[in-house]
Amino acid sequence: MRTFNVKTSPYKSHNGHMFYILKKVGVLGIRLSDDERDAFHEKYGNKEFENNGAVLNNHVTIVRDLLENEVELSKYLIKGQDFVSTLNPK
Repeated sequence: MRTFNVKTSPYKSHNGHMFYILKKVGVLGIRLSDDERDAFHEKYGNKEFENNGAVLNNHVTIVRDLLENEVELSKYLIKGQDFVSTLNPK
């Protein structure tokens, strides 16, 4: 199990499943379902989210344009929380 330092990589989780994480350098990753992740990659054409050299499963890297669009970004944050809510609690 990988742990994150809340001071350098703050994150939000639900039932023990992380659904977003902010890297120290200001890069945000959101965990999405497979379908949502594929649609996100198709729309924004970005890469998987990496932290400390590891690719985080089902996390997408939020592009700068989306970071500046609070309305659209909030939709992805909600989708991330909704997705982890479907997973069995840890």
